[in-house]
Amino acid sequence: MRWKLAALISIAAVIPALADRKVVSRDTIGGHTIVNTIYTQASNRRWESDSNPFVQIFNSERGSSYSVDVAARQYVESREHVEPLLVLALWIRRPPRLLESGKTVNTYYQSIDTGETRAMFGHTAHHWILRERTVAEPGACTAVSRDMERDGWYLARRSQDRTSTYHLHALEACRDNVVVHGEKPDPGFAVFETERIEGKFARTREVIELSDQPLDKALFLPPSNFARVEFAVTATWLQRLEANWQELERSFESWF
Repeated sequence: MRWKLAALISIAAVIPALADRKVVSRDTIGGHTIVNTIYTQASNRRWESDSNPFVQIFNSERGSSYSVDVAARQYVESREHVEPLLVLALWIRRPPRLLESGKTVNTYYQSIDTGETRAMFGHTAHHWILRERTVAEPGACTAVSRDMERDGWYLARRSQDRTSTYHLHALEACRDNVVVHGEKPDPGFAVFETERIEGKFARTREVIELSDQPLDKALFLPPSNFARVEFAVTATWLQRLEANWQELERSFESWF
């Protein structure tokens, strides 16, 4: 888990510049709701959540990243273009030796454009149904075969939103021979999406606010009256990192 987090955060540091945007999304999983807010300005990022006491900031102009503890009115700064949680993950555990399973995992993709459109946040959203089926050989690292479906409304990506595809396999402990059938769909930016695994409800994401208005640069710096503290690995940090992993992962997904 920690190495997946490290990979995601390191990728965020090299996403191409985007225009100003604020996105507030509501994720509902198993009856629990989490509201995430992501601000983007050029190559700067800010992520905050109603369930996480930390605000994460990437300020490319200063070459710094910040993890801001709002309740304690303090922050940790990294000046090495690496987000502090990545440093934490690197300290916790060395990367495991990569094991090749020798087994094959077949992944099948299907994209269905329903042709339906709807006006959302001043844009035209398109209704897509996206299916992914994974079939793993016995003994594969991907031990469970599954069917997943995403049904939602998507906005076409702005030209500056488009990024390259990054593969995270190098940081995994075990790797299968993955054979892809069809093309992995990219219908755009999801403004409403329901995800089901094995026909059962798994997650709903709904964008409740989307704005492309200019943002204040101060959003991408810690408050001037907050104290800077040195980074240290503590039990509290580890517990909070573990508790918010899935939430942070879903938030990063919306950046691509």
